Amino acid sequence: MPHRRVRSAAVVLGVLAATASARANMAAIERNPGVVGGLETYDATPLAVDEERLTFDCRGGDPEPRCEFEATYFVHNPTGEPQSVTASFFGMYTDEVSIRVDGEAATHELTDDEMRGLYDAVLGEEVEGPLAEVVREESRLYGFVLEVEPGARREVVASGVVRAPQRFVPDSWFPAVETRHLLLDRTVGGARNGWFDLRYLLAPLNTWAGERAVTIVVRHPSDWSFAAALADSAMQFGEVTGGDGEEWEVSDSGGVRTETWHSQGAVPAVLELGFDVASVEPFHSGGVVLGFGGTVGDGGGGFWMRAGYEIGYPSWLLYSVNVDTDYVDRVVIAPHLEGATPLPYMPIFPSLDLGIGLPIQVLPETLVGIRFLCGFTWGPVGFNATFDLYPQLDTGHPDFLQIGLFGVVAI
Repeated sequence: MPHRRVRSAAVVLGVLAATASARANMAAIERNPGVVGGLETYDATPLAVDEERLTFDCRGGDPEPRCEFEATYFVHNPTGEPQSVTASFFGMYTDEVSIRVDGEAATHELTDDEMRGLYDAVLGEEVEGPLAEVVREESRLYGFVLEVEPGARREVVASGVVRAPQRFVPDSWFPAVETRHLLLDRTVGGARNGWFDLRYLLAPLNTWAGERAVTIVVRHPSDWSFAAALADSAMQFGEVTGGDGEEWEVSDSGGVRTETWHSQGAVPAVLELGFDVASVEPFHSGGVVLGFGGTVGDGGGGFWMRAGYEIGYPSWLLYSVNVDTDYVDRVVIAPHLEGATPLPYMPIFPSLDLGIGLPIQVLPETLVGIRFLCGFTWGPVGFNATFDLYPQLDTGHPDFLQIGLFGVVAI
C-alpha cells in the first residue's frame, strides 16, 4: 500500500471565548483518524457546560465506516448579566453538518479575525505540521452566535456525518494474485480490513465552568471490534488496539453493539476510538499466465508452451484453466487449483505455490490424468513444474508420467 499524506478529520465546536491546544503526533504506524472535539473557550467565560452528550452511530466499511454523530451541549448562564459569544463548528471530512440552538438553526458568517482566532484556539502552538496543514487548508467553519440570558439555559446541538479513515500500516506481505498480475488484476466486492480511527478532544471542556458531565455512546455492528483509549495529554496519542475499552459499558441488541462511557468533572484530554471492521475477502480478477519450456522423461522432448487465465478467491487460492501444446501433435487442457504464499515486502524469498490439476490430453489421443504442480514466482515472473500421471496407460508406457518444466510470465 503506497504511503499516504497524513489526513486528519476534525469536528470541533469552538467558542471565541477560551483556548485549549490540540496537537497531532507522528508514530511508527501512520494513522489518519477522524478528529472530533468538544466545546471550547477562548478566554475565561462565565458560561457553564453542565453536560455533554455525544453519540456516534457507525456503519458501512467500504471503503470506510461512516459515523452519524450528534453532540449536544447543555449550557447555562449562572450570572446576572446577558452573555453573548461567537462560536464555530469545525468540519473536516464531514457531511450534512447542522447547528441548532434550542431547536432553531443557527448560522453566522465569520470575519477573518474570528476565523484566525478559532484556528489558533484549535491548534494552540502547532503553527506547522500535518494537523495544522489539514485544519487550516481543508476545514470548513460553521459559525453561529450563542446568546444566553441571566440564569437561562440553552441547548446547542451539532450533528452530521464524519468518516473514519483507515489507519495506514505499511504492508509486509502482498497476496500472490496481486503481485503476479500487476496489470490486469482487479478486486470485486469485499470490504477493507484493518483499523479505522476517530479521535475526540475532551480537553476543551475543562476550560468551562459547570459540572461538565460527559456521556459518550458509540453504536456499531456487533461483528466489528471496538477499542478506546484515554490520554491525559493531547500529545499522548497512542495506537488503539482491541485490548482497550474495558471502562465502557457494553450491550448488544439486534446485531448492534452499544458502547457507553461516563465521566463528570475533570475529563481526560483525548479520547480515541478505533474500529476493526469485519473484513470480507474480495474476488480477484487475476490475469493471463504464459509458460515457455518443455517436457522431460521417457516421453519428453521438444518445445512446449502454456497459455492460461487464473483468478483468485480468497487472495491465496488460485483457479486457472491452461492449454499446453508442443505445436506438433500434442495438446493438453488442464484446470488448476493452487495455493500460493504471499510475497514479502522485501522479496528475498519468492512466493511459493503448490497445487493439483486435471490434465485432459486432446491429441494425439484422448487421455484423462491427474496433475501435481509446484513452483515459485517473484512478482510476474517465475518457474512452474508439472507432474502428469495417466492411469489409463501402463506404468511402463513412456507417456505414463509426463514432467513439464516452464518459465512463467504473468500479466
